[in-house]
Amino acid sequence: MDLKKQIFRLRNFIPLIRIESNRVGIDPYLLLSLAVLEDINRPSWFRALEKLIFKTGFYKPKTFGLMQVSSNKPVSDKESIRLAALLIKNILKETKNINKVGIKYNGSIEYGDCLLFIYNNLKRSLFKYGKNIYTK
Repeated sequence: MDLKKQIFRLRNFIPLIRIESNRVGIDPYLLLSLAVLEDINRPSWFRALEKLIFKTGFYKPKTFGLMQVSSNKPVSDKESIRLAALLIKNILKETKNINKVGIKYNGSIEYGDCLLFIYNNLKRSLFKYGKNIYTK
């Protein structure tokens, strides 16, 4: 996985990720790491297809948006970021362990491992290159 390419793909969401992270008081790199992982699992073209199929009534997915949050109706990528920030805030009340946050968020041990990998690499690469994605 090329983390730089993934971050570039999500560049339009970074300001909202920063705002929502600050609003609810969570680590913005954690929310960004989740966005990267969810975008890998369900890229934008797939999410658009799901919304289209949902409208036909043929298929009813249970999660929506970039962050794949549970909802009875489709939510936008931006709304899913807002909802995910709140969800992560609640999960962090139970555990501060990034791996366990991922497991709680998705229900999969592998997901937790992938989240921890992305989070650590994201933080390391930002420190290595001296760049902060949350500054203009």
